[in-house]
Amino acid sequence: TKTDSMRKIIEHIDQRHWRTLDYFRILNSKKTSEERKATITENTSQKLEAEDENDTIEKFQRSRTDRVAEPFTFKTLSTVINQQRVRDRLLKTRQEKQEKDLKNRNKRILETVNEYFPAIEIVSKQEKHKEAIEKLSKPRISSSHEKI
Repeated sequence: TKTDSMRKIIEHIDQRHWRTLDYFRILNSKKTSEERKATITENTSQKLEAEDENDTIEKFQRSRTDRVAEPFTFKTLSTVINQQRVRDRLLKTRQEKQEKDLKNRNKRILETVNEYFPAIEIVSKQEKHKEAIEKLSKPRISSSHEKI
């Protein structure tokens, strides 16, 4: 039968540690996790790690195919959009936190450099900003002699 031939293919691939096993396992959804555990003949750490990876990949594939199997409605569309918004917000906050941490780290580095090497002049952003404002506030005096 079809399931027996699939089992033979899966066992054949299992023996060779091929990655295509995930694909065939997804196709053969009738096979339960207990049957899958029975196919393991050796309890080496390598094989157990591969099995864990296979389970996570299979769960991921199932979640993707389950969503596709749902009818496309406004409710499913809104849930997808809301999930994307949440992901975007989390990503944005993570990036902002990384930038803030990087600025604080750089500030601490500059402070320690300034402590150990006081002769080196380190200009901060605020000082640069003040200097730029001072330069812009002073009017340029141009004389007629310079033009000629």
